[in-house]
Amino acid sequence: MLNWIKSHKILSIIIAFLLLFAFYSFPIDRYAIYSNIPGASVMPSEKYSYSSISGGNDAMYSGRGQAAPTPDVEERKVAENSNFSLLVKNVTETTDNIKKKISEIKGAYTVSSNINRGEYSDTANIVIRVPVANVEEIKTFLRDSSVKVISENIERKDITDTYVDIERRLSDLEKQRVRFEQILNSADTVEELMSVQNAIFQLQNQIDSYQGQLNYMKGITRTSKITIYLATDEMSLPYAPENPWKPEAVFKNAVRSLLTTLQGIGKLLIWVAVYSPLILVLIVAYVIIKKLIRRYRK
Repeated sequence: MLNWIKSHKILSIIIAFLLLFAFYSFPIDRYAIYSNIPGASVMPSEKYSYSSISGGNDAMYSGRGQAAPTPDVEERKVAENSNFSLLVKNVTETTDNIKKKISEIKGAYTVSSNINRGEYSDTANIVIRVPVANVEEIKTFLRDSSVKVISENIERKDITDTYVDIERRLSDLEKQRVRFEQILNSADTVEELMSVQNAIFQLQNQIDSYQGQLNYMKGITRTSKITIYLATDEMSLPYAPENPWKPEAVFKNAVRSLLTTLQGIGKLLIWVAVYSPLILVLIVAYVIIKKLIRRYRK
């Protein structure tokens, strides 16, 4: 083989180039065993910093620091997120049952739903919002609907300080608007009239922005966001196992990796077969050029 390559260097380079081209066109994905995982490998969590709550409209707070603590407020504003990873017998059936249960609860709704019928396992990702009063009911329903609860995570964020701070600023702006409206009634010139009206418009824009932020925070504290991951295979769920060493899990990964590698090799062979006419043409051209060179040297 080595002798043939040495005596046919140009042809060997052409064949190697074609093989590399085919290989990189369809690379063997050794991590395809995780392609069925819905979403990221780490359970996502919604962060309730002021910038996320306000939708990026925090320019009005520039240089004023964070909201002051309000320990005297009894009715706290708390936003809650929950994540469930559930092993189930039938992903589609369980998804339908969850949606049906949500439709029976007043004020609850499905934010998004995605089912993936993968090669190794069916998976689903469902995001729902449920009134705070019905959260425990839904959690119990989810536990009862699964073969096994692989992971359950609850995150709570107190946004009372930000809420109270925005309420105070909103109150101040409304008082300013009232004063400008009084000035508007006593304006003597067109220039004064236009100037005051412009100030009122700017105040109203800020008032509307703050009011929108308050409405949003009221919504996320009255309902709880629950993200649900479903799968028929435990290894297709995004969770960190308590015992990282599981022989059966390693065996499954090894089998999947082998199948993925074989699929990659099959794709490579198909590419070689498709390009075989071009390879033959190049070989024939190489042979003809080599003969012509030999004749020319003679």
